[in-house]
Amino acid sequence: MAEKANGPIPAGMNNLTTTLAFSGNCMQAIEWYKAALDAVPMGEISMSPDGGSVWHAMLQIGNSHIMLNDAMPGSGEQGPAGFTTGGLWLFTEDCDAVFGKAVEHGAKALMPPMDAFWGDRMGKLADPFGHHWAIATRQWNYTEEEIAQNLSNWLASMKQG
Repeated sequence: MAEKANGPIPAGMNNLTTTLAFSGNCMQAIEWYKAALDAVPMGEISMSPDGGSVWHAMLQIGNSHIMLNDAMPGSGEQGPAGFTTGGLWLFTEDCDAVFGKAVEHGAKALMPPMDAFWGDRMGKLADPFGHHWAIATRQWNYTEEEIAQNLSNWLASMKQG
């Protein structure tokens, strides 16, 4: 029997959760995220009556959740088609290891991991389904002044070479 919710956000969730839409290959994406990013399925996967489309799935990656579905005809949802409308930023203990594992599983490296001026070590990749991910590890907590100086130094180095 249903019981009244204890608040507006389901237990274990955050108030903002990403949803990724796919073009008929959501089930393959789920398997890829499990293999490449150690994603854990949360609950049952809801399928269309004919079993051909994922209507709703949820994965946990670290302490965060993402919802996934195949774009439904007439819904206005479209999976990436040569572009992405947003990106995902995944903080990990070891961005180089996670980045490398994702590439081994077929992700396209867009920018290899590097030490960024704001304090993260991070790299960018596109998963096999077109979604863009930044994989990062926080290394330093810089002040705003340090970030500004680091940015200035980085821009100067770009002009030199």
